[in-house]
Amino acid sequence: MTDLSSVPLSNERTTTPPINTPQEVGQVSHGSSPVKAATTVFDQTKQDQWARTVYKGYHSEISPEDMITKLCPPAEDKNFWDNFSNLLKDDGNVPDLNTKKALPVDRADADKLKDNTKNPESPRQPEDKIAIPIIEFLNEISDFISIKSRSFKLFTSFDALTNFSSASTQSYTLRFMRRGSKAPLDHPVKTECRPDVVVYRKYRHSKFTTEKLSWSHLEGTAEVKSSKKSIEISQGQAAAYTAYHLQARPDRVSVTGAWFDHDKFSIIHTDACRIYHTKPIPYATPDKKGKQKADPPRSKRLLCAYVWSLYHPNLDPTLFNSMNKLVPDFTWRRQNGELLRGLGIKFAVKALGRRTTILFNSNAEIVLKEQYIYPDRRFLEWDLLNKIHGSGVFPGVVRLEEQENGLVKRGTENISVEHEGMIRCKSRICMKDKGTPLLKVKKLLIVLKVLYDLLEVILKLHECRGILHRDISAGNIIVRGEDDNPNEHIQYDDDSTRYAQDLGDMCFIDCMLKGLDDKSEDAEPDTSGAFPATDNERFRSPLLLADFDSGEDVKDNGEKEPLPRTGTPVFTARMVRNKTCYPAGDDQRSPGPPGVHKRIRRCYKKWHPARVEAYVDVQKEFVTVPDDTKVPGYQHRPGYDAESVFWFLVYWGMLAKPT
Repeated sequence: MTDLSSVPLSNERTTTPPINTPQEVGQVSHGSSPVKAATTVFDQTKQDQWARTVYKGYHSEISPEDMITKLCPPAEDKNFWDNFSNLLKDDGNVPDLNTKKALPVDRADADKLKDNTKNPESPRQPEDKIAIPIIEFLNEISDFISIKSRSFKLFTSFDALTNFSSASTQSYTLRFMRRGSKAPLDHPVKTECRPDVVVYRKYRHSKFTTEKLSWSHLEGTAEVKSSKKSIEISQGQAAAYTAYHLQARPDRVSVTGAWFDHDKFSIIHTDACRIYHTKPIPYATPDKKGKQKADPPRSKRLLCAYVWSLYHPNLDPTLFNSMNKLVPDFTWRRQNGELLRGLGIKFAVKALGRRTTILFNSNAEIVLKEQYIYPDRRFLEWDLLNKIHGSGVFPGVVRLEEQENGLVKRGTENISVEHEGMIRCKSRICMKDKGTPLLKVKKLLIVLKVLYDLLEVILKLHECRGILHRDISAGNIIVRGEDDNPNEHIQYDDDSTRYAQDLGDMCFIDCMLKGLDDKSEDAEPDTSGAFPATDNERFRSPLLLADFDSGEDVKDNGEKEPLPRTGTPVFTARMVRNKTCYPAGDDQRSPGPPGVHKRIRRCYKKWHPARVEAYVDVQKEFVTVPDDTKVPGYQHRPGYDAESVFWFLVYWGMLAKPT
């Protein structure tokens, strides 16, 4: 399989979608986690391939009137538009793309950029003839709404209510700015996308410079069609920008973007369910005499609703963006009113779908995991983790904080998004443990030890708790240690908290190998003190198995059936991918498991005599299923998770870069 992360990037804009696995398209609703479709693979050097033709299942075209209602609910009241009478009057006051001169990229720096030939950072481009008149008109609307909002208190922001800083309590105006070739900074997935137009907050007395705009600063994005791109590709870029924007703003339930051409425009609204867009709408329509005449209901009203929505975004009231910082971070307000500040985005994938986001504070051992999930699913991650650790700490598995795990609410209602009756609610769990992906570890011995411990965890989770993980993959196998150098700073869990006492003969590899101090093949291992009885030594491991979002409790007798096949395609077992038994043939012959070294075998037997007796050593395996045999219904098995561990090792080996 081609690793897209290794494909060299060209100098053109990167519009690769922030959707690593386009899952849940056309799926049947189940109470558990969704089936993940195979990843759509394309050449990342051809950045323009991301358009509606690639992920058409995520796009929905809606009418301008429906978009206005979605962006600006008060617009349903006819009296609402009286506030915009000056802007909406039929005086031809629409962007005049034929008479406006192309201005420098940033109007605030216009006096510094009079000679553009001396400033290659902000050259005039053909798109400026489209962008600058539009930007001027949108900024005019923004100024109007800002004044109205302050006068009638139509909007407030949380940072103004909580007095984060003197700068954030000031009123602000949203500014539309032509960004040119300057990409916003600090995106969670390191995208190189460069939106043509960005929207940011301008505070009255702030010294903030637009040169340092990051993705988390942005309030909106837009694409201006160039003559070199088709309408479909250009609109696809505009949609991609909204999805990337959504990744960088976990405080937003949805974001709004736009696409502009010389004679028409389209508004885009994106949430975890869909990308909604209007069909291209002309700025003006010709009258009987052939002159351009504004059509307020279709153009001006939609643009006003678009700008109004940027001042009144759909927010999560428990998570707040510190906009006045050079690199914005987030603050989480707990139910007791306590504020946890300084949260950064550690991990963000799948802007559409579950939209998983991981936030953490480097000064606190707390990790927040946010997702948009189906609330009626059979198994919920926090319930599974509570069961796993219910009778004591289960080693090798991430632990939950004791409070505030579940669906996130706005007042008494769940924060949710909906499309055609399918509802996704925002969930949040607070975890105590954090680390770095095992995929970053470059030392083979560490990788092998952690994978052995992972197999032990998979076995005991099923044996002692009846839990199947069902998504063993690169993103879910974590090791404690320094993120910048996990190879040299591996840490161990030496917590004195009482571990669960029903784990039987569970033992991790570091403890077991202490009996191998004699290197001769025939020597019996020294057992005097070699096998410590303390839990801290038995369960000493850097392993953290995370993400039980696809997990299953096989002992649960609920009415809903768990979704039969799930997991990350690259790592799923063959039976899971094949959906049935393989046909008989020579390709099913297996040489059997390899032999175990005598010293290792004797040492292993000290801990697991029953396992050794059950182990079939070096015998060929061949299983034939007659054609008339009735194959039982699919059921996920622990062996499928164990096979995923093998595929992870293969994947790690493919990406390894030894010195």
